[in-house]
Amino acid sequence: MSWLYLIIPLLILLAYFAVQKGKRMDNTEEFSHKNFLIVIAHPDDEAMFMTPTISRLNQEYLNNEITLVCFSTGNADGLGKVRTKELQESCKFLGINQSEVIHDETLFEDSMKVEWNEDKISNKLKEVVTQIFPETDIILTFDQYGISSHPNHISLYHGVKNFLRIKGKYCKVSKAYSLKTLSLWVKFTSVFGIFSRNTTEDGRQLFAFNPDPKYAITSLSVHYSQFVWFRKLFTLFSTYVYFNDWKLVK
Repeated sequence: MSWLYLIIPLLILLAYFAVQKGKRMDNTEEFSHKNFLIVIAHPDDEAMFMTPTISRLNQEYLNNEITLVCFSTGNADGLGKVRTKELQESCKFLGINQSEVIHDETLFEDSMKVEWNEDKISNKLKEVVTQIFPETDIILTFDQYGISSHPNHISLYHGVKNFLRIKGKYCKVSKAYSLKTLSLWVKFTSVFGIFSRNTTEDGRQLFAFNPDPKYAITSLSVHYSQFVWFRKLFTLFSTYVYFNDWKLVK
């Protein structure tokens, strides 16, 4: 067992350098005293993929406000009402100040086979930002690969991108960031996935790191209708439980 005394300090040292490499969300004025709107497709997206970011941005000294809009009730299995309630409880646990769920299956059906129209998304987002969350400064959503190649996730990226083009001067939103989709071999390497981090083109990587998996596990367990065996395995092995990489949407 003596070899553990050598390996464990080495892993800690490597993790330290990996975390230092880049621009941390909770370590810059750009991400303090701001109003963030998280844009997700289904109840439990926030728990499965974004808890490191929510945890870091919610640090009291940053004085941020976090809100959330979910574009579906997650009604693929007829559990839309249950999942909507679960999302409300998850947001309460995560410290998300207010959440809004869009109940329109004709436009935004929860399905692995359906792509949502980006114009419909951007128009709905305009409505949400102007009427419900008018103080929004920054939007956080999925990237063009949707983390799991889910067409609903991917559609949100294109919808948010379109929204940024048409938003004009009617709202405070200054920018949006998309959550980087990790390669399969990195996605399920737990905290060790942080060693794979690369810098962006300008030499910096915007990221959020949370070394405590209990935050994500507790949040996901609140979605009890979805907390089946493979999601429990997800929380054990997913890199998204520990850190998020973000890229500016242009």
